[in-house]
Amino acid sequence: MNLSNDTAADIGLLLARLMLSLVFLWSGIDKAAHWSEGLGEIVSAGLPYPSLLLAATVLVQLGGGLSVVAGSFIQLGGMALAGFTVVATMLFHDFWAVADLVERQHQLTTFLEHVAILGGFTAVIFLGAGRLRVFPPGRK
Repeated sequence: MNLSNDTAADIGLLLARLMLSLVFLWSGIDKAAHWSEGLGEIVSAGLPYPSLLLAATVLVQLGGGLSVVAGSFIQLGGMALAGFTVVATMLFHDFWAVADLVERQHQLTTFLEHVAILGGFTAVIFLGAGRLRVFPPGRK
């Protein structure tokens, strides 16, 4: 199979968009389907307005995830998910505040995984969607 550089880049960007969005789409669907468990996560973190925060979380995860997958308004969707990731990482994976060494290591690993996700969003935000997108249709 002999692909042009442009075609290979477009396929690579599409795959990256799918992989970056998958966790957010899954989480948004799961939180919407299991609302009370999602509320429990927010309440356990001591955050105010749990119902409002959960609704905003589902909206950002699903809206941003769909935006990135479709390649439509990708900078906006990517920035929304990147911002969400920063806030969620700081609130729920604060390894520096964990006394137990094993749990601290687990939280640090998750924290660094989220930093890697932010790297992916940075690339997508700056590179765009490529030509393989829903709207506006890709053109050279």
